[in-house]
Amino acid sequence: MLKRIIPALAALLMACVGNTECRLDDPRSCSSGLVCEHVRGKDIPQCFAPVQVEGKVFDLLSGQPVAGAEVTALDINGTAVAGVAVSGVDGHYALPIPTERSDSEGTPVGKRVTLRAAARNPPMSRAMGQDIGARAPRAP
Repeated sequence: MLKRIIPALAALLMACVGNTECRLDDPRSCSSGLVCEHVRGKDIPQCFAPVQVEGKVFDLLSGQPVAGAEVTALDINGTAVAGVAVSGVDGHYALPIPTERSDSEGTPVGKRVTLRAAARNPPMSRAMGQDIGARAPRAP
């Protein structure tokens, strides 16, 4: 009898808690607000809170926020590593960065990226700057 109860309890627990395994090619395989990432040394990726770069794009001469700027993250070869974030009316943006994880707890593996901001509606004769903050939350 006990041999039947334990697997049933395990299945119920998985149904209630959810499976953290996911498919890298299916962004819907994780719960809302989570992303599917590769875990170093594991064959199966897992769902984690996203690693993202947040900041503000502003005009270097006036200090005013730049709305509608496209912000991209580039690797050391100049290749885009993520999608494009568009700054809001206050100049703020949040850009999720796909990041390999070092363990099943979701600890991000460090990587260096360069951010590039470009005006969506040229001409823009003034230089733009970025006040950048990075946040890498842990999965709950």
